Amino acid sequence: MNGFKHKKNICKYVCIVIATALVFASAAAGYADAIDEFYIEDAAVFIDELDDDYDAAAFDDGYAAYEDANEDTLANIVLSLGAGFSGWSDPVGKSSLYPAAITLGQALWAFQTAALRVIAPGQAEEQISVNDPRVKGKAIPIMTYHAVADVPWTSNDMLFVRPKNLEAQLKYLADNGYQTITFEDLDNIGAFSKPVMLTFDDGYKDNYTVLYPLLKEYNLKATIFIMGNAVWSKRYLSVAEIVEMADSGHVSIQSHTMNHLNLSSLGKTALDYELSESKAFIESITGKPVVALCYPYGSNNGTVRAAAAGYYRYAVNTVSGKFVCGTDLYSMKRIMVGRGMGISSFAASL
Repeated sequence: MNGFKHKKNICKYVCIVIATALVFASAAAGYADAIDEFYIEDAAVFIDELDDDYDAAAFDDGYAAYEDANEDTLANIVLSLGAGFSGWSDPVGKSSLYPAAITLGQALWAFQTAALRVIAPGQAEEQISVNDPRVKGKAIPIMTYHAVADVPWTSNDMLFVRPKNLEAQLKYLADNGYQTITFEDLDNIGAFSKPVMLTFDDGYKDNYTVLYPLLKEYNLKATIFIMGNAVWSKRYLSVAEIVEMADSGHVSIQSHTMNHLNLSSLGKTALDYELSESKAFIESITGKPVVALCYPYGSNNGTVRAAAAGYYRYAVNTVSGKFVCGTDLYSMKRIMVGRGMGISSFAASL
């Protein structure tokens, strides 16, 4: 442990020295990226683990001066770290360094995290969930699909995305660095810089014959909301297909209730049945926890949401928009992907 701690301290010391030097070297570059997830507590951790030569008092004085003059906490921290090494007597006079400091603060944090992974790969990292105040306001697009077919087999053709359009959309995500996540990943949302969720309602057979091969080809993930009593219909996924996809790592199987009824119109007993039995059924065939519910028709009210909370951690509706971290986990907004959505509209919706 002592050896690891020594390496850890050296790593953090080097990170701060590099960042401080780059602040001076890069001041004229005028970096403008806005970074808002660096906290004074992180700087305190660095300082606590540095050796006695570091002037922590100078850091405190510098930070107080910066805080009075500027509102950017990140830049204040980065420049104050430099004050601790150089003993600036007039730290506020260094305000020209702010643009570089904003960008370099993030670089410092990323470098330190990566270095610690190399030094101690077995060390568990802190997970940041969608409930964490540090990600409050972060928007996550949850895309809504249904069937995938060239020729619709119902009058509601908007539910049928063309296979070529779906592939173009998946390719766009893969080519542009988007990270397709499922509800199981929301406990660690801090690990994803460009998250997007792909959800498919109802569990149609083409989710296996068309969607599933594309997910494997582009190494992406999706969530399929199935109805428990639909697995015996030829239009819908079979138990064998559900199990294969659930075991692949590309598909998360979640609940769309047992019978796709309007939950807001049900009495307590019927509502409880639709919620509990679908969860139990899916878990019995996949062997994996079911944590999310898709309200049939998007229908829900306070009673339905309260009942859902007894069985699930998340629930999505049909209200259009991005889900925003820190908002109601039982009224998660989604973005409908219709039959006519082209790639430019798809990209803009992200």
